[in-house]
Amino acid sequence: RRLTSKGLIQAGNISQFLQDKSIERLVSSPYLRCVETLLPLSKAIDIKVEVFDELSEVTSNQSLRKVLSNLTLNSESIALCTHGNIIPELLTILGLYDSTTLLCAKGSIYQVDLKSMTAQYFNTF
Repeated sequence: RRLTSKGLIQAGNISQFLQDKSIERLVSSPYLRCVETLLPLSKAIDIKVEVFDELSEVTSNQSLRKVLSNLTLNSESIALCTHGNIIPELLTILGLYDSTTLLCAKGSIYQVDLKSMTAQYFNTF
């Protein structure tokens, strides 16, 4: 499915929020709506969206661990777009899942800092 008109507005707002975060890499689920979510940011910062099948709605914990391991090898700042059922899994793998990381509204963001091992939730888009 494509993004709805509300989703397109949220994607634009997310892009504005992230433009000054020194993002070095854009990573997405192969689902069109995830790729479309990152396109405004991709255009704004001139970085191509990379697609990882492991971030799709139907994936295994082992696949998520593998892709996270590969993505976190470098100290890059990455914008990653995936699905509400995958986000808690990713946060669990990173050791950041707790009662405050139950939220995964469409168009929301977790800003994860691997150095301080924190995850901050934003849902104002």
